[in-house]
Amino acid sequence: IRDRSVSRGLGDVYKRQCINCCIFLDSFISFLYHCILQAVLAVLPPISSLKIFFKLYRERNITMSTTQPIRDSQDVRNIIEYYDVQKPNARNKALIILGLHTALRISDILNLRWQDVYQFDRNMYVPHLLVYEKKTGKASMIALNSHIISALGNYRTLKKPEKEDYIFCKTTDSTRPLCRAQAYRIVKRAATDTVNETHISCHSLRKTFGYHAWKNGTSPVLLMDIYNHSSFVITKRYLGIEQDDRDSLFKKMDY
Repeated sequence: IRDRSVSRGLGDVYKRQCINCCIFLDSFISFLYHCILQAVLAVLPPISSLKIFFKLYRERNITMSTTQPIRDSQDVRNIIEYYDVQKPNARNKALIILGLHTALRISDILNLRWQDVYQFDRNMYVPHLLVYEKKTGKASMIALNSHIISALGNYRTLKKPEKEDYIFCKTTDSTRPLCRAQAYRIVKRAATDTVNETHISCHSLRKTFGYHAWKNGTSPVLLMDIYNHSSFVITKRYLGIEQDDRDSLFKKMDY
């Protein structure tokens, strides 16, 4: 371009265009920043909820680890009789007996249907209950003893269920099982009114089975297999046996 005035005019145009581009980019970045900020603020409540969730989960794990077996045999009988004498309820009694005599987790117990324990075509209870544990996927064959059959029999007579019904279901809907919270309240209420132990929950039923089996001379290897533990040290800690050993040491200590 030979005319310098024209050249300067074009230069001014380019400058204005560059300035306009910068202004546009600045506005766009500011807009983008506010969008991201709003998105972050929108996500903050769920993050707070997650924090609360993980806090409750940690507390649950702490509670699970401090849950104790019911050590005294009379206390076990008192809890069983609670829903037979004090607060008659065939369903709740059967729930506690099944927990005490199968060593199953409460999640596996609540998932049971009547067809799992009773042969409707032959009008008889199955000799063995086959359960695929929800937590581990392990298949467990559990013999149904007379205590389980008696409790389930009384409950079935009152309920007259269909084979597809959940055993431990809501009173208003046989197609929906009890939730863990409801099962916890059932066990906790019986324990609160009959036993002095504070750390009693649904998991106590599972631990009580192993604790009394060990006290009666059951092989440690068999208990390890039932609880799927890699060593008896883990089983002793899980069942509260390790704590009993520690308590015995402290009580006997003398100088």
